[in-house]
Amino acid sequence: MKKLFLFLLAAAVAVVTVSACGAAMTTADKAALEQAVQENLANKDYTILIQLMIPSVGPTRAVSNYSIKVSGDTLVSYLPFIGRAYNLPYGGGKGLDFTAKINEYHDIVNSGGGHDIVINVANDEDVFFYTLNVSASGSAFLSVSSRNRERISYTGEMYLP
Repeated sequence: MKKLFLFLLAAAVAVVTVSACGAAMTTADKAALEQAVQENLANKDYTILIQLMIPSVGPTRAVSNYSIKVSGDTLVSYLPFIGRAYNLPYGGGKGLDFTAKINEYHDIVNSGGGHDIVINVANDEDVFFYTLNVSASGSAFLSVSSRNRERISYTGEMYLP
């Protein structure tokens, strides 16, 4: 019984020690991560990798290999779309897969250190409004609305090479 108690005590001490070391490293990593996110947003040079698609109607779906990229005054949108479309060219058009010049870009820093960004772009088919909320740690929520399609939302993470 005494050996079991000593073994459990040693295991508990090991767990606490490892947890404390991990927390110290996480704090430094967190600060570096937040700095990288802030720099990318300030430079208007970032990519958001999409993980979940949230249509207006229907279930949330996990997705991969989709993203949006802001590079200066250009938006590269490569997003899936599920929902109602009101007025489209024959064949469905480009959807949310296009590259366009940004018409308006508004970035507001919120109290938690995150950013609320509104991007207005247009292509030959439609006018789009991208509302992007990026936390200080790089997690993102994106909502896309347009004149000819239903609103759709996405969640993802900022890509930091």
